[in-house]
Amino acid sequence: MLSMQHDVRIFTIARSQVHRYLVGRHRLRGQRRDKEIDDMRIDRTSMFAYLISKLSKESYDEVQGHKDWATIESSRDPLQLWLAIKLTHQILTTSKVAGIIKKTAREEYSACKQGSFEHILDYK
Repeated sequence: MLSMQHDVRIFTIARSQVHRYLVGRHRLRGQRRDKEIDDMRIDRTSMFAYLISKLSKESYDEVQGHKDWATIESSRDPLQLWLAIKLTHQILTTSKVAGIIKKTAREEYSACKQGSFEHILDYK
């Protein structure tokens, strides 16, 4: 028959092993997160350029009119650019109902047509 002291010692050893395992997992998650953040910093400029390339001339002019455009352009921050795009391209609706907002957006999208004085190369 094992003593109570022996059981406590086994429990303490098991608990410390679990703790070391959890600390190791936490450290590994932190390292992975740091790598992802570094990768995002490296890809920041290319993502910024990608977003800019998808804007029409008119949309680009609209975004350039944003109050923080100089800062956004100098920092090449794609998140700030995306927020500026969202702010300058909101669909005007007074409704808070998601279905009505989507319907309004679909109607405005379907109303987009090439004008009589616009060249097909102006569209991306």
